[in-house]
Formats: sequence, structure tokens, C-alpha cells
Amino acid sequence: SLALQLRIVLFNSVSSAQYLESISGTLCVPFLVSLGKTELDLLIPNLHKKNAVLQKVQECLNGSIGDEYDVDILGNLICHLPPAIIRDGISLRAMAIALHQFRFCRQLSHEQKTEIKYKLTELHGTPKNWTIQTTQDVGPFVALLAKDELTVLAEKVFYHFNF
Repeated sequence: SLALQLRIVLFNSVSSAQYLESISGTLCVPFLVSLGKTELDLLIPNLHKKNAVLQKVQECLNGSIGDEYDVDILGNLICHLPPAIIRDGISLRAMAIALHQFRFCRQLSHEQKTEIKYKLTELHGTPKNWTIQTTQDVGPFVALLAKDELTVLAEKVFYHFNF
């Protein structure tokens, strides 16, 4: 399988760069799908190799994630996207789906969370205009909001359930 081939090649320091260089065009989708089904941190503990793989992931995506298909292909790889790709590379159409995937990421960096918050407001507007449904859709990312934004949401929820 491609996943087994990836493991073997990426642990072999001599051929990993050559292997990554060989991936382009029609090989990108199987490469992304295979990697997206793994825990990248466990598959590639070496930071230098992991960064090389993530660079290849960005090349395969042409720096952008345009729709649900791209998000599905990424799978767990979405957790490793650099903040700049989250900010500039994920379309709003894809971000609605990506939010669901981001929920499963265990170690998002502060910078990644900042960009997710930015995309939330780009997607849904300011939290003072959110509905109860929007708040539920945002899920755990509501914790990224500032105290005053959380206060507004809490008041809405309180009002909604008491009237």
C-alpha cells in the first residue's frame, strides 16, 4: 500500500527527498489521501522530514484548499497546515467543512488558532451577530473568542433559553 511505502521511504534518509520530488500531478491525490489517514507526528517524528512532507503537501494543493473535496483529501493533514495557508489558502466554502475537521486536531498552535478565529469571523461575521445555531456550528472554537465576545454570546444563549 502507499501508506506502507511512505513509511519505508520517509524513514530512509537517503531516498526520502528523491521520493518527495517524484510526487506530482496524478500522484498527489493518493499521496495526500494516504498521509491524511495517518498521524503525521507518529509517522514522521523527524521535524526536518515532516516539514519537507508538509511542503510537498502545499505544492500538491497549489497553496489553496477550495472545496469540500480538498478538505476530505487532507484528512488529518489539516491539523498541520501552516497559519498562512489557513488564513489565505482555505476558501470560505471549504472553511465551513474544515472547521469540522479542525475539531479533531489535538495540538493546534496558537498561531493556527488565531487564523481559525479570523476565518470564523470572515465566515460568520462578528460574534454579536451570531445565532444560537452559528454558535453550535462553531463548537469548541467559541473558546477562541475574546471575553467581550463570549459575554455577548452568553447573553444571547441566556435570553434564548429563558424566553
